[in-house]
Amino acid sequence: MQHIDELVKKAAVLSRSAHPQWLEFLNALSGYTNKQIEILVKSPVADLPTAQGKTQALIALVEHLSKAVETADKIAERAKN
Repeated sequence: MQHIDELVKKAAVLSRSAHPQWLEFLNALSGYTNKQIEILVKSPVADLPTAQGKTQALIALVEHLSKAVETADKIAERAKN
């Protein structure tokens, strides 16, 4: 998952350099994701595949970004070995 690794490493840099702002960003992204979940639940059947795909992508993104520092550290440790 090299493409995710690059995203996570860049996110970790941002988190470390501007942590309060990073947390604000994650909070805003989580709020946006929660709104998308609400949209998914209220979607007509015809729109479910699209709404579900958007929601799944946002949830995965929030999960990756929330663990960015921890994951970046693991990536760096693997690179040493």
